Amino acid sequence: MKLNGIKIRLRELGDRAGVEHVHAQRWRHSFAHEWKLAGGDTGDLMLLMRWSSEEMPRRYGASAAAERARQVQARLGIGERV
Repeated sequence: MKLNGIKIRLRELGDRAGVEHVHAQRWRHSFAHEWKLAGGDTGDLMLLMRWSSEEMPRRYGASAAAERARQVQARLGIGERV
């Protein structure tokens, strides 16, 4: 397998599925987002992803942080009863 074999394979799988721009970075962002959205613990996420720095879950979860915040606000209803 080539050094960039995983990169190539992800691109091929994305092409076959009709999904553009499939790459490991995108998967990490999506996984971290879905994990946090489901209420997953950051420490557990770090263990699963083998991240040693807390910067990593912040970085990979940041792209969808606003969406998560809106969903939590909608679920909690804070401000709706005022």
